[in-house]
Amino acid sequence: MLGVVVGAVWNALPTMYQIYKRMITHGIRNLLLVSTFLFFVATTQAQPTVERHLSRDSVQVGDSVMLTLRVETQRGAEIHLPQLADTLGGGVELYDRPYLDTLQYDGKAYIAEWKLPLVSYDTGWLAVPDIPLLVMYNGRADTITTGVALLLHVAYVPLSEEIGE
Repeated sequence: MLGVVVGAVWNALPTMYQIYKRMITHGIRNLLLVSTFLFFVATTQAQPTVERHLSRDSVQVGDSVMLTLRVETQRGAEIHLPQLADTLGGGVELYDRPYLDTLQYDGKAYIAEWKLPLVSYDTGWLAVPDIPLLVMYNGRADTITTGVALLLHVAYVPLSEEIGE
């Protein structure tokens, strides 16, 4: 009886050795795959994104409208607006200095909004030009734009019947 048990164990040894060898080989492979994945996740930088919108889509001549450029990027990045002339083109003018409003700055992201107060003295449908932003992070600079045209309708001021104009 002992000989049968010893024989069965002796015959099973090569199979157990092969199973052990496979476990080690697959474990090392899985460890390498997981470490490679974690390395790429840790080193991949999120691409900055920008969205823009107007506070309203129609105004009367001389009324102001706020253009908002919302930028989402990594913490530690710097967001720069280029030097802008008073006239942006297309009949749209910058009537006050742009300002930056930080919405979130933590370990997850840096979200900020550039506010640009605009005015127009032309009438009709006007295209608000796209404004490029410079995002700098770890010595790397990206210029980002939305690539989307915003339209603003500027109407005449209604005439007053009392004055006769």
